[in-house]
Amino acid sequence: MAISVVACDIDHFKSIKDAYGHAAGDAVLVTIAATIRSAVRVNDAAGRIGGEEFVILLKDTTAEQSFHFAERLRGDIARISFPKLAPDRKVTCSFEITELRRGETLAHAIGRADQALYAAKNAGRNRTRVAATLAPPDDLTFCVCIGCPENRNPLFGPML
Repeated sequence: MAISVVACDIDHFKSIKDAYGHAAGDAVLVTIAATIRSAVRVNDAAGRIGGEEFVILLKDTTAEQSFHFAERLRGDIARISFPKLAPDRKVTCSFEITELRRGETLAHAIGRADQALYAAKNAGRNRTRVAATLAPPDDLTFCVCIGCPENRNPLFGPML
């Protein structure tokens, strides 16, 4: 069973908050969180891991399928019109995809994807990259919290 780890970071988020204020930044976070939530399948998991960063876990998904998922999501986000921002101000995201490695903890895989994402962003923004693709452990159990209090997933912070 392959689990893809998709790290997502909002491009130039600090400049959005600086130019339009924290309320506008919060509106961007809420809208992107809702867009991610609507894109994931029932057996997948997604959450905000801090600031403008999100992680999506895609169960039984190859790196190629994950790439297409992230590209669709990247395009969907780029087409969103944010009422609290100037009409010509587009919000984009960068994505880094990796797979859970054999014997690796989920926390380590998320950290690895997050580190790779920053390297990718240094090469440019508004893009999707695929990092390493190695087989996950055979006995991995994929868990999703359904109906958690306060819209929280035990792996992540509030989705908003």
